[in-house]
Formats: sequence, C-alpha cells, structure tokens
Amino acid sequence: MKKIGYIGYGHMPQSMNNVFLKKNVFQKEQIIISETPEVVERLKLQKRLAGIKIISDNNFAVKNSDILFLCVKPLSVPKILSEIKDSLSEKQHLVSIAACLKIEEIERFFRGKITRTLPTVTSETGYGITFFTHNSNVSSSEKAYLEKILSALGSLQEIKEEDYKFAVNLTSSAPGIIAGIFDMYTSSAIRNSGIDRSEACNMIVKTVIGTMKAISDNNISFAQLTEKVATKGGITESALNVLKEKLPEAFDKAIEASIKKNNDVERLITEEVKKQIF
Repeated sequence: MKKIGYIGYGHMPQSMNNVFLKKNVFQKEQIIISETPEVVERLKLQKRLAGIKIISDNNFAVKNSDILFLCVKPLSVPKILSEIKDSLSEKQHLVSIAACLKIEEIERFFRGKITRTLPTVTSETGYGITFFTHNSNVSSSEKAYLEKILSALGSLQEIKEEDYKFAVNLTSSAPGIIAGIFDMYTSSAIRNSGIDRSEACNMIVKTVIGTMKAISDNNISFAQLTEKVATKGGITESALNVLKEKLPEAFDKAIEASIKKNNDVERLITEEVKKQIF
C-alpha cells in the first residue's frame, strides 16, 4: 500500500485530498501532511482529518512517502527542495502542483521521477481539466498509476510544459475569471433594476449551469448556442453587439497580463534556485 505525502496543505491540496478520500483513492492511514507548526495545530483540530498523520517535518514526510505532492507557493519551492533533497531517493515520485515551476528547475535538486500537474478549484466537484507532464524518469507503469489517481479529480490532459502559461487561462485560472465576469455582469444588472443581489446571483448561477448543460448535452459550440438565442434584431443581439465591440481587447489584455506575470514568476524562481544551489 503506497504512502502519500503532502508538503503544504493550502486550498488546492485540501480539495485534492477531499476528493481522494471521498472516492477511496487513498485511506487516511496512507496519508502524511507536513505543514508549518501553527498550521499543524489548526489541522489537528479538524475531525475530518482524524487518522491522518499531520506533522511539521518535511524530511519525515519525504522519507515515508512513495508519492510526494509538493504544494507550497512557487517561490517557496526552491528553499523546500534544498531542504529535502538529501531525503529524496529513487523511491519517491515527486508531483509538483506549483504554478510557473518548470520540471528542469526541480531537476536541479532531484534527478528522479517528477510529474508537474495543474488541478483546478473545480476538481472537488468532479469537473474540470487537470493538466500533467512527466519527466523521462517516470516509467509507463508509474505514469499509469499516477494518472489513475489524478483522474479522480476530473478529466486529464497531458500537455507540453511550454503550453502551461497559455492553458492556465482556460483551466485553473478560469473559474476565478469566469466568476469575476459574472459578478461584474450581475452588479450591472442590479444597478439598472430593482432586483436585489441575492436574487440576481441566484438567477445567473442557475442560468450559467443550464447554459453549460445545454452545450454539453447537445454537443454544440458556444457560437452555436449564441446563434440560437440571439435572433436577428432582438434584445440579445443588441447586448452582444456591445460586448463584441468592447470585450475582445479586454480579454487580449487579460491574457497578456497573465502571461507576463507567469514569465516574471518563472524568472524569480530561477533566481531563487540559483541562490539555493550556490
């Protein structure tokens, strides 16, 4: 029975672990969580984590794990890797969920089995896409085993590392972006009507769910659904004409900002790696 370790236990690893336990991918006795002392004390108070080993010792977590999920903030990863590198061995399969952290940077500390993955906040619902990329040291059987684990989070898609900075806008960042768009859209409707916020939010949430279901169930595109709803000269078309004029530039700038931020963080990570090595 393989042992599973988490270094870092923020929102994403919590969501992942909730799914793994709910779907019986792992049992509690297989899991080790390593966090800072203050976080460990809070986690130990959570009844749903009873039976899981919760410690503040990253090297213990490494030595006692077969699959180690590295879940700390990207700029903290080089320091953590420098701390645990002597505890890592051929036994461990290191799985990083840190954004902007390339496999080649991890390999400066550990030359073993490494997988980079990118779950989303929607993973706990069983929907969404989880990206992954393996390095050359992960065998076919190890790939199959890990991918079976990750499939509990939803659909899987293997991509090239150079595509992460673009794909993040369609998956892990997308729930926040989409929610932000609908929050602004709802606020505009409220400002121009007598509908209160709770009613407006309820309307938009149910409509969004229904829209996505209609697209999925009928296997149609966004454009095809738009064409069905926006009749020539109608109310929907008049609203869409404004959005077609204003939004493309805004979305282009949003994607550009996201990519620039990704590149900036990658450079900072490289600098931090050099500090830890030299």
